[in-house]
Amino acid sequence: MSLKLVSLTGADDHVSPESLAAISVQYPLVEWAILVFPEKEGTPRNPSAQWREKFLSLGLPHTAAHLCGAQIYRDLLSPETSQSRIDELSRYGRIQININARSRHFTDEEVLAIYRKLLDAGLHLILQHHDGSWRIIQRFVAETSQDSLSRIDILYDASKGTGQRPEFWPPMSTVGSTPLFCGYAGGLGPDVLPEELPRIREAATAWRDLPFWIDMESGVRTNNEFDLAKAKTVLSIACGKPQSLERKGVYFASKVVHAVRWQAMRDAGVITASSWIDEAGEGQTADYGELSERCLNEIAEAERLVLYCQPGEILKGALLEAGAALMAGTPVFLVGECESLSRVFRKHALWHECSSIEEAIIAPIRNRLEVSVRHRLSSCEDALRTLAIYLGVGGYNAPTVDGQVFAEKIRWGIDHILAVEKKRKPVVSSSVFVVTGTRYGYKEDTSWTLTSWPTKEAAEAHVAFLEAKLQEAADQVAEGCTTGLDYPDREKIEELMVEHDRLLELGTNGAGWSVEEVPFRSDVSSFPLVAGALAG
Repeated sequence: MSLKLVSLTGADDHVSPESLAAISVQYPLVEWAILVFPEKEGTPRNPSAQWREKFLSLGLPHTAAHLCGAQIYRDLLSPETSQSRIDELSRYGRIQININARSRHFTDEEVLAIYRKLLDAGLHLILQHHDGSWRIIQRFVAETSQDSLSRIDILYDASKGTGQRPEFWPPMSTVGSTPLFCGYAGGLGPDVLPEELPRIREAATAWRDLPFWIDMESGVRTNNEFDLAKAKTVLSIACGKPQSLERKGVYFASKVVHAVRWQAMRDAGVITASSWIDEAGEGQTADYGELSERCLNEIAEAERLVLYCQPGEILKGALLEAGAALMAGTPVFLVGECESLSRVFRKHALWHECSSIEEAIIAPIRNRLEVSVRHRLSSCEDALRTLAIYLGVGGYNAPTVDGQVFAEKIRWGIDHILAVEKKRKPVVSSSVFVVTGTRYGYKEDTSWTLTSWPTKEAAEAHVAFLEAKLQEAADQVAEGCTTGLDYPDREKIEELMVEHDRLLELGTNGAGWSVEEVPFRSDVSSFPLVAGALAG
């Protein structure tokens, strides 16, 4: 099924609705998402009511309204204004609810009331999914009838509309066995889409071959204005048509005195992306503002950046260019020692160091998967080294860590703890603490007893363990789907998820756990003991 819609957000009064209609004819999968933000109406990204009316009168096939700010939601909650707002929104194909994303203006009950009101009015909803909204979304979809689920879509937007790419793209969401139509947003644009779209497709179709959509706003703007050329480029990439933004050429970053050297290399056949080398002399640049924008664009489109520094030189602008390259995902190759360079950034996954310019031009770029893996493991390195020192298998002063001995000592430690626990006599108390699980259903919840513990602290620790295992399971499956590391086939992923459900007693609609103190009973054999739970 694959990519179904490309939602482009932020067209405003500076763009004619007719130009959007023309693009819709050329690219039928485009959805024009219009921001409805009463407090900022008429400003960039937020079209006026007159513009929106003209846009809607064209009857384009795919449209969406993205509700922003607090006023629109106050209007929906108010009996005096809610119906007029609903009548206006009903003219759009879908309604995206961006509520409490960056500031919490409304309670959970108010958010649920808005969800319910719009769904009951027959509107097709998009729920913005991030760390501040997933719990309330889970409650809402759990209470929604099967027939209405087809009018609830989920937009994964971990950056909450700030345009930051996530470390990995999550797999599709389901309610029971019912899949939801899911979209992906965050830092997308014509420069990164060729790389990110395959990763998104891999995540979206990992469990089942389901349709998905992508959304972007800042990525199709230039100088905060909606850029029709970028919009067309994005749609061309999404449709699989040839496009001209393939990374190409070497961008040279150095003191301007070395411009002649780069010109000579260009004349010798080296494909060069840096145009500044032709205006490095005093007075040759007419507009430094334009030059800075041009340099940033060239860096983003370059295949690599070569950062060159001779002994005694203090780099300034070249270091800014190197930083811009890392932000744009352009690999940096350093030649020479630079005293003003931070050691922190020399650890970046896209950073390379070479002994000569010739080597920097032809040296292979690290595999993108390797870059991703290095980034994810870097935060674990210190913890692993500390543990290695403690176990006596290497560490900060050792060139390597003996992995086999490392694993054996960890296993020995676990076995030793279990042996000690088994020798301890259980303490009989007047009561036990029962951990109860609850699976959230469509019409009613189901509760059952999982296990019991002699102390409240132990029971609460068990609940924390279950919650951590749930998150770990989700993270492992998501990572396996998106990074390609030990990538299992779809059947294997489904087996893993079924196994996690069995072990953790979790339902795909969500689950929760509670702790209750109950009087101790004589038939203690009905309660699993702590040691037995650990051994199992």
